[in-house]
Amino acid sequence: MANITKTVVFPVPSEWNKDNQDPTNVGIATYEGPEVLMTEWYTEPHPKSKELYDIYALDSERAERPVAVGVQTVLLEVDKAPLHALAWWGCKYPRPERIEVVCGPAEDPNPDIPDPHHFGEVFDRAAFHWDQTNNRWSDPVFAHDTPGEAGYYGWEAVRTHRNQLLTDSDAKVAMSDVPTAIVQPWLDWRQKLRDLPAAWAGVGTATHLIVWPHDPNEIGAGTTLYGDMHEQEDGSESAGISETGY
Repeated sequence: MANITKTVVFPVPSEWNKDNQDPTNVGIATYEGPEVLMTEWYTEPHPKSKELYDIYALDSERAERPVAVGVQTVLLEVDKAPLHALAWWGCKYPRPERIEVVCGPAEDPNPDIPDPHHFGEVFDRAAFHWDQTNNRWSDPVFAHDTPGEAGYYGWEAVRTHRNQLLTDSDAKVAMSDVPTAIVQPWLDWRQKLRDLPAAWAGVGTATHLIVWPHDPNEIGAGTTLYGDMHEQEDGSESAGISETGY
């Protein structure tokens, strides 16, 4: 079966990681792949019935093998469910371009973020599934932060992370016999953390734009001066940001 190329236009939120639709802007993605795909799903009431079990082209070797017990098949026609096809198979440009956003203190670098209108940034991929109750494809859902104290972003999360960094580094400035040349970088870094909410207040609710300073140990190990809040937590390049996963 020959592959097709299809341009897909989709809605986007008015702000990254929010669930309200932008009334004027849209996103654009390109699908490349078979016109029809076979998907497999655990049959309800299996606890993973909304998670994709398998997907493949109809003329592939996989299509020749039998379906597992307790699993059902559903044909995915790309013309009828293009967003689902993009989520699981044929997004031509799977990784978003990086965009520099001019914001924050003049002396700090501008944040470098994934394109917020890229397909992988816009949608919650876990929400794409075959609705076995209504026998139809699910409605796409914007990726969005958890509200309240469990939120991954927002000023409460920023202050909590900032305070934890200060607590964890108390010992670095508590010893009186440590040379000033060693202590001073820590004092400067800690002061920058204290000033951070006021210095970055201009980003409003878009706290994912904050560029966090790395501590002296990280800089000594060759890390750049600034990074993302969640990059500091687990060391990954873009932790905390849902990527496409292709």
